[in-house]
Amino acid sequence: MDAKPGITALYIWQTRRTQLLFMAAGTLITLVLDQVSKFAVVHWLDLATAHVIPVIPPFLMFKMAWNQGANFGVFKQHNQWPLIALSVAVSLTMVLWTPRTRGRIAPFAGGMVIGGALGNALDRIL
Repeated sequence: MDAKPGITALYIWQTRRTQLLFMAAGTLITLVLDQVSKFAVVHWLDLATAHVIPVIPPFLMFKMAWNQGANFGVFKQHNQWPLIALSVAVSLTMVLWTPRTRGRIAPFAGGMVIGGALGNALDRIL
């Protein structure tokens, strides 16, 4: 017995909708945790004034540092907008890639990448 085209299309739509919901959940959770954790450490724990907070000395120490560039200060002297554009491009690429995946873990993980990239862009804008 062949599947009806309407049922197949409905299944595909529901699957993609579920994937997009999982991607959105991963994005939102990661973005909120990223921003709240940074705010908590800098303002509530007062890292901006203390400059060093020993959490588990000497293994885990929070040290205040502002990285204006990419990894290890690369592009530090340049404009921030190319790095912001790169974060947005990564996010858009993940949004386009997500519907091609299967299951729910990959869309959620893709959403986490998007949340991290958008958090990075937001940090550079603010």
